[in-house]
Amino acid sequence: MINEQQLILGDKHAKSREHTLAFSLFALSAFSLFLIMLFGSMRDTVLRFVHDDAFYYLRIASNWYQLGFSTFDGINPTNGYHPLLQWLLIIPSGWFSDMELFMRVLAAFGVALVFFAGVFVYWTLKENHNQAASLVWYWFAGSLIFATIYGLESPLVVFILAGLIYYLPRIHSHLNLKRAALCGLLSGLLFLSRLDTLVWVGALDLIIMGLFIRFKDNRMELWRPFLVFLLFQLAIISAYFIYNVTVWGHWLTVSAMVKAGRSSLFSLTIPQSILFFLAIIITIIGLVILVQFLISYLHKNPSTLLFKMAIPSWLCLSNLLYMVLVAAKGSAETYNWYFVPVVFSGAIILPYSIENYDISKLKVSRPLVSRLTVVFCLTLLAVTIYGKMNHPSSFTGAYDRAVDLAKLPEESIIFASGDCGILGTLSRQRCLNMDGLTNSFEFQRALRDDRLAEWLRSTGLNAYFTAKDGDVITTATLQVLPGVDGVGRKVQVRLIPWPTPEADTLRVIRLYKIERIGPL
Repeated sequence: MINEQQLILGDKHAKSREHTLAFSLFALSAFSLFLIMLFGSMRDTVLRFVHDDAFYYLRIASNWYQLGFSTFDGINPTNGYHPLLQWLLIIPSGWFSDMELFMRVLAAFGVALVFFAGVFVYWTLKENHNQAASLVWYWFAGSLIFATIYGLESPLVVFILAGLIYYLPRIHSHLNLKRAALCGLLSGLLFLSRLDTLVWVGALDLIIMGLFIRFKDNRMELWRPFLVFLLFQLAIISAYFIYNVTVWGHWLTVSAMVKAGRSSLFSLTIPQSILFFLAIIITIIGLVILVQFLISYLHKNPSTLLFKMAIPSWLCLSNLLYMVLVAAKGSAETYNWYFVPVVFSGAIILPYSIENYDISKLKVSRPLVSRLTVVFCLTLLAVTIYGKMNHPSSFTGAYDRAVDLAKLPEESIIFASGDCGILGTLSRQRCLNMDGLTNSFEFQRALRDDRLAEWLRSTGLNAYFTAKDGDVITTATLQVLPGVDGVGRKVQVRLIPWPTPEADTLRVIRLYKIERIGPL
């Protein structure tokens, strides 16, 4: 006869094997991608995981380090970025003369951040004795490792968010001033890592305030940690806004103002992606947790239960508010990495739901639900890997043009282009960003006042290019998307073939010199 102790021991061994298998899959996925970022072909492999927008960070950091001010083109000042990653890259930019190598290191570092974010979440669930904690590894491997866009702020966001989740008090004994200060610091850094995570910060404050109001008998115990938490958080957030107003004359970044200016209410033109659909699913699942938290709160359930529900409820509330905001003001420029924090929260929400909710009415067992979730995650992993392998990057053309322009003497031309992260960074030339997201507020005023031609002349714009196999042209039209005031502009330029011999060495580009900017 098998006694009860042997059954318990066998169950522990089975769970240990399950954990080892899940973690091995996660670690292998992360390590494989880490090596791909460092050693894969930039053009044919790395650019499948890195977006054009990531290169803006590198160029701005390099220019800031060399020129002493924040600029993408080396001419016009800009604050069009999420600040924390941009600030962190300034000093390292001085270590890299090769921007491709810089991007490889940044992308690989992003993979490492996502990996350690997963570790933080697993530790959090294990400390809560969640029996479905191993799902963290499957969820990260399936939904984030290969689907996340690297080189951007998203890996830093999930790393800070995971750290904040780990250090937030989950039981009364965790309430102390040191922990409160750390959580306040992390919530402030979360905001700096991606400015729209102010939704997460605000939702966290609402949950904490609700608990403070609810626990009348514990207010003397709670008020000091709560006050310290808020002081650290508000010090960071208010300092950033004061810096913006003082240095730039605006509360917000130019990129945030431009996107708000050219997006309409409820346009529902958000590009479809796996991360977007996963964000919708996680948000819907989270509604159950939110309702349960509200019921428990109103029924004055024990504080231990509300503490246990606080973190999942905070994430669910954040997801709901964020997705409502996306529905209201999302546009074709609401890219897939915008949903990484929502998808990340699934690593907490799914194990919590499986562990805590009665699913007997569905005629399925918890182990079956866990296995189905694992199958779903593995399917996601297969789909994302297949997608990366079978769909070449859309940025190879920009890469080829940048490599071509890099044959010219460094900073010998000034050209204008939209979506020019790769072009402006790898070409070693000066590129005026015509979509306005990493350009200046003066550029936005020029658009508003119909002074685009005058502004372009003041920057020294002197070059224009087309495809090498295209017809020779003598005029062209530069078109600028609507900006802060919702106004787009066009300006004509007169062209002649570039007069120096270097232009003949270009393989994919036909280079022109701009003779005149304005009405022809």
